[in-house]
Amino acid sequence: MFHLNSRSIWERNVRPIFHERTHQELSLLAEHIPHAIGLYGEVGIGLVTTVTYLAELVGVTPEFVYPERNDVVDREKGAITIAIIRRLYEQTRSKVTTRRIIVITAADTMSLEAQNAFLKLLEEPTPNTTFVLLFHDSRKLLPTVISRLQLYQVHPITRLQSEQLLDRLEVNDPKRRQQLLFLAEGRPAQLVTLAHDDALFEAEATILRQARKFVQGGFYERLVICHELGSSRSNAEKFVMYAMNILQFDIVTKQTADETIVRFLERLNQALGALQANGNVRLVLARTAL
Repeated sequence: MFHLNSRSIWERNVRPIFHERTHQELSLLAEHIPHAIGLYGEVGIGLVTTVTYLAELVGVTPEFVYPERNDVVDREKGAITIAIIRRLYEQTRSKVTTRRIIVITAADTMSLEAQNAFLKLLEEPTPNTTFVLLFHDSRKLLPTVISRLQLYQVHPITRLQSEQLLDRLEVNDPKRRQQLLFLAEGRPAQLVTLAHDDALFEAEATILRQARKFVQGGFYERLVICHELGSSRSNAEKFVMYAMNILQFDIVTKQTADETIVRFLERLNQALGALQANGNVRLVLARTAL
């Protein structure tokens, strides 16, 4: 069930870039690594890259546990199930003399049943074994789980670092660079992925165009867009975040915000929360169009 030395396209092609604060925290953490760590950050920030780098500092090869669907690894639609945790429990009970780092990816997909089972692993630590939970949304983890983790945030890289990364990726077209920065500034893994995957880049750019049209359009145009996005929760969440970014960019550029924009931002923020709480996608989006 363990997958050794798993590397993303980000890790295979470009050496990691970290915010200075993240780099310092990782260096300190490697010197005194605890029994359980929670590593979190925005989607596309590079959590797998980060934990791989941490393991290299410690001098071990990390072992990865991925979400599953129908007993098969499925990183997109799978979840960390209680069956996975039970297997993990059986395979980590033996004492080891060398350091071991076990990484639970997408820990925020862990069911409540699985989380309660995982607590036993946290409460009965095995010497020389460190569990690292990777997650984007801490609200999906039980407070009892969070309280037993030493938490570290992977901070977004700076604008200058994002620009330097695009230089290293040889993205020279000004329009493409501008689009990539708007889509993924501060998130190095996402920047690398979009720079290498034209199909994914176009898909993200399409959602961005829909968000811009939504912000600038009338009521009917907004309803049409809501209908187009209603079949995909993940795309709807991206769409709402892009729309918020567009409005916030306009506020910064114009250095002013009228009451209409403020209310619009509030509706979008509420919509994002409702989508993340599994609200009906079409209904949630439709409310933002009012």
